[in-house]
Amino acid sequence: MSLNVKQLQTPETPAKPAQAAEYFGITRQTLWRWSKEDGFPQPLKRGRVVRYNIAAIEAWLNGEVA
Repeated sequence: MSLNVKQLQTPETPAKPAQAAEYFGITRQTLWRWSKEDGFPQPLKRGRVVRYNIAAIEAWLNGEVA
């Protein structure tokens, strides 16, 4: 099953882990490894639901302070 990254309204829309990984062309495991690095924008967590901020991750990848 292929996810539709176009479902993200804007980069500020919270993305599911699989959507975020697809957006950046990485695996979910890589996204998890990134989340353990210093300065990585932490995901929003509500119980077992996890969402990532695409814009914040882009800023982190570009070396910008989020």
